[in-house]
Amino acid sequence: MLSEKARENIRQEKIAKGEIVDEDEYAAANEAEYVKGAEAVEAVEKAMEEMADQDRANARERAARAALVRFGGEPTTANTVTGHEESTTPGEDSWALVTPTDEDEDELAECIREGFASAPTPLEPSESDIKKWISVLMKVCSVHNWRELANIADGAALSSSFGGTDRPTEVDIDGWIESARTRSVEEIMLEIVDGNEEAYVALRDAARAGTPKDLCAWRAMADMLLEEVSGFDGADVKEVGVSDVQRWCNRAGVAMQAAEWLIWYATPIA
Repeated sequence: MLSEKARENIRQEKIAKGEIVDEDEYAAANEAEYVKGAEAVEAVEKAMEEMADQDRANARERAARAALVRFGGEPTTANTVTGHEESTTPGEDSWALVTPTDEDEDELAECIREGFASAPTPLEPSESDIKKWISVLMKVCSVHNWRELANIADGAALSSSFGGTDRPTEVDIDGWIESARTRSVEEIMLEIVDGNEEAYVALRDAARAGTPKDLCAWRAMADMLLEEVSGFDGADVKEVGVSDVQRWCNRAGVAMQAAEWLIWYATPIA
């Protein structure tokens, strides 16, 4: 019968050869992983609490500005550029989301066609109808491109501008707006990241932060988001730093204040 020391020597030899696992080391590794996971969960919960507080503060600020405008006062906490808000907090990026106003018939035609194609009962409108509707959008509704179309609340806001027996329904126009918003999300994201397509791809594919809503959710964890995108092989983000990521997260929040419909758009699961 082997002594306890002999059995321990045999066990150590088997551990050295990789035949068995050192239970003490295994337990320590499990404990380290548990602590790391708990810290990550705690960081996410804290970030969500901070986001909720910030969202409530933003809602109060918007309500105060609206009241000032109704009673003839002038807001003093933000600058407005074509209806969009710009942060004036010291030390923050002064970026603002500005909707382009240039005319683009091709963009509007694309949204109209896709809106009908994606309807429950797909239709293919005639080119003459498309041109006529584009003319109404531009001349009557002051909608000149898909970015402006994306900012329309719903089809009801435009339907009364169209006449004739072939006028589009509110549901038809809702389809146009949805198509415009889907296209605008990527444009807005590229504006947020200063046109850095590699960074946008990394945010979208590595961290599922390809929309302002998802990007803004990381604003209290910019360093963790940088870790997510830095290890992504599908894009070159070597020059991106934590200050860039933090700036982009903050801009995403500004974008959602300027275009509230962005809150409904999340990064698709690949």
